[in-house]
Amino acid sequence: MGEEDGGCYGPICVRVCQKCQRRTEESGRFCPDCGGSLVLETLPRVRPASEAAPSSSASNSLVGSVIDGQFSIDGVLGTGAFGTVYRGTQVGLERLIALSSGDLPAENLRGILQQIRASARGIEQPARVAYLGPEGSFCHQMALGYFGPGASFVETASVEEVLEEVVRGRAAFAAFPFESSVEGLVQPSITALSHTDLVLVAERSLPAPYQLMSRAVAISDIEKVYATAATRAGCSRFLDKELPRASVIDVRSPIVAAALAAEEPHAAAIVPEPSGRSAGLSLLRDNVGDLPDVKLRYCVASQRPASRSGTDVTCLLLSVDDSAGALFEVLKHFAERGINVKKLHSRPVPRESWNYVFYIEIAGHVTERQVVTALEAVKRSTKYLKVLGSFPSVPG
Repeated sequence: MGEEDGGCYGPICVRVCQKCQRRTEESGRFCPDCGGSLVLETLPRVRPASEAAPSSSASNSLVGSVIDGQFSIDGVLGTGAFGTVYRGTQVGLERLIALSSGDLPAENLRGILQQIRASARGIEQPARVAYLGPEGSFCHQMALGYFGPGASFVETASVEEVLEEVVRGRAAFAAFPFESSVEGLVQPSITALSHTDLVLVAERSLPAPYQLMSRAVAISDIEKVYATAATRAGCSRFLDKELPRASVIDVRSPIVAAALAAEEPHAAAIVPEPSGRSAGLSLLRDNVGDLPDVKLRYCVASQRPASRSGTDVTCLLLSVDDSAGALFEVLKHFAERGINVKKLHSRPVPRESWNYVFYIEIAGHVTERQVVTALEAVKRSTKYLKVLGSFPSVPG
């Protein structure tokens, strides 16, 4: 049955320029407009709006197409009966989740689709990613989950070094901690980012439970525990109460801790669960940290800004005069344009006693008209204004 006479809407193949992002159906390796390299991208055909909306089986087929790798990560995820064309991948995933009629909870489905997207991203455009170490840490796990195992990863010892890798062109992306549900914003990360021209392009939030993992079957069998110094400090109450006789040995990374524990029948490691599983360890005690419900928010920075997704947030740093109503004047510009101020923090300026800047998150993308006009007005009301970036807001 043909496309015109029966409704066969299989994928179509186009080539996309990596430089100007234009699509072309011409063959060849280089863009006819700018000379940039062309890569193959597969898109779904547009279904006429007059036709019936797809059934749940059609949505399952679309999910299956994603699983089969038929869609490029930055391509169109839904058109026609699926709604407006979305270039923002997060919005596309949320629409797929909304179309689901099965029993799988939305959060589980979101996690599955994000993993599929990450793996496909790694195959389609392998990236070089700098992250704040050590290897096997929560930041490393976040980077693996976001960029996929096909990416190459560079471990660094500080946020400054993470960003420097991208500034000098040795990596395309920088992944680093940005906020904790316990301690709030990570001030060194914001300070380091503000000293560069890089912009935030993505965020991910994830729980950060420490797990006791071992080859042993009972906690009473444990004589030795391997952990990083930071992990040891974060699990001190558990270690004092549950393993008072065990020797606790500091190591440089969760990967090393898990590998050493795997070599000894009466040893354990306190690590993120993926690090332990990769070494063949089993979960002995769940969530052993002193603070059991910690969530960490990580951000990704790059030299190129993220495009609009429809559910973006924009991060700002600004300072105002020390006068009555100065901050109110700034916030008024957002309120007058219906822009939601989602977060507002003051933070000290390094090496300038009693001077503060404000960190603000607003709803919207920096290229949206109301945000542009608001920032133009804010700039006239501030001593200092820096846009740290706009990126899709991710639930959780």
